[in-house]
Amino acid sequence: MLSPHAMSTPASDLLDLSPGEAARRIARNFMNQARAAAVRLDDPEDAESLHDFRVSIRRTRATLRAWRGPMAPEISRKDERDLKRVMGSTGIGRDAEVMLEWVTAQAERLDAVAMPGHRWLCERLARRKANAYDSARGEVRAAFGEVEESLAERLSVMTRQIRLDAPAVTRTYATALADALDRAIATLGKRMRKAHSLADAEQLHTARIDTKRLRYLIEPIKGRVPGAGDLVAQCKQLQDVLGQFQDSSVLEEELVIAMPRAAELRAQRIAEACGVGEAREIADAVVDEAPGLLALLQLNQARAERLFGEVRTHWLGGGLAGLEQAVAAMAERLRAHAAGPVPVEIERKYLLSALPAFAEENGERAEMDQGYLPGERLIERVRRVRTVHGERFVRTVKAGKGIKRIELEEPCDARIFEAMWPLTDGCRVQKVRYAVPDGDRIWEIDAFTDRELFLAEVELPTEDAEVVFPEWLAPLVVREVTDDGSYTNRRLAR
Repeated sequence: MLSPHAMSTPASDLLDLSPGEAARRIARNFMNQARAAAVRLDDPEDAESLHDFRVSIRRTRATLRAWRGPMAPEISRKDERDLKRVMGSTGIGRDAEVMLEWVTAQAERLDAVAMPGHRWLCERLARRKANAYDSARGEVRAAFGEVEESLAERLSVMTRQIRLDAPAVTRTYATALADALDRAIATLGKRMRKAHSLADAEQLHTARIDTKRLRYLIEPIKGRVPGAGDLVAQCKQLQDVLGQFQDSSVLEEELVIAMPRAAELRAQRIAEACGVGEAREIADAVVDEAPGLLALLQLNQARAERLFGEVRTHWLGGGLAGLEQAVAAMAERLRAHAAGPVPVEIERKYLLSALPAFAEENGERAEMDQGYLPGERLIERVRRVRTVHGERFVRTVKAGKGIKRIELEEPCDARIFEAMWPLTDGCRVQKVRYAVPDGDRIWEIDAFTDRELFLAEVELPTEDAEVVFPEWLAPLVVREVTDDGSYTNRRLAR
């Protein structure tokens, strides 16, 4: 079977490429798989060759569609249409194969009266499958040969426009993929939530295609970006349910067409036998396929109802929300990759016996109101800072403890601060901070305004960097509290 993520380029490098270059590498990989599967089409004993070929072409089409903009001008809509044409001759045989597999499996659920109709339909579908696949193999090879050489060549070329009168805009595949995932899951979620009953089957049929496109976006990074494999598996589960629902619709159409055709053939057999005996006696003796076809129709309708019930109970009952959360997490993971290494804060903290007069007289003064949102492993803080230069607001997320911690910080506006501040009720700190330069370091002295407490912090380049107290600070140092959790701002908040 084909590996959808057999990339010659490591995922970390792939994510750092431009969207156009990364998409070309992915599409070329799928085209190579299609070429290998096409060679196998000549072997009539290779039952999987046509399936593997279809999958490779479908993935190539999905890649061209998803990244049409970044791949222009070398790649266009015409290439998608050409690949669709290559696939066209294989659809009839594949539909017949899927229907035949399900119908065959229903034999044990039918009584003797229904078996003639069952056998007749199986024979009808088997002939269609064989005829379609026999003709498709030759047609596929010819159609693919026309498209493959030209497309493969153009996938190896990329035009890049450079504007000398404007700053370069750096956008990587990681950030572009994150945005594509956001759009894909939004489309899928909106479509799924429009399906309220079996009458909305068309919404689910389209949602199946949306799910497949989402899955194809993620597959190139499967096994190389944390969580991608699990996310592909979730998409596959939803795709399977929606695919079976689509199969039931296709079979229902087939049965609706087959029943009058079977009745017509039976009437012909009766007419041909009328010269032998009484028409009524002949009618009783001639095989009747109608009961079997009707029984299969009822079983198929029950299947459709069961599958829709699974969609309604599991996917619309929470499974879809879980998939949406997983996709959002993957998008954030990709954006974090594009942003570079997570900032790490290395600092030591000391308890002081009093506020150093030198800091109060010479340090840059800032009044701080900061509050903490509920959380365990990730602690989000909002802070308002007032200085002689004005007022500013900051959001910060910290993780870890001790001397070395992860810290992500970004500015925000007063509106965001005021919206989040009520959530910190009961978990706040008010203090005045004095920033005092000391060589190439800055000592930050915090004087808490709601209690008699003074702390000093200094940021270090490495964990083992030596700390030398300045003369104005040394006499007031009581002890180091870097590893004492009771002196974190989060624990001091009230």
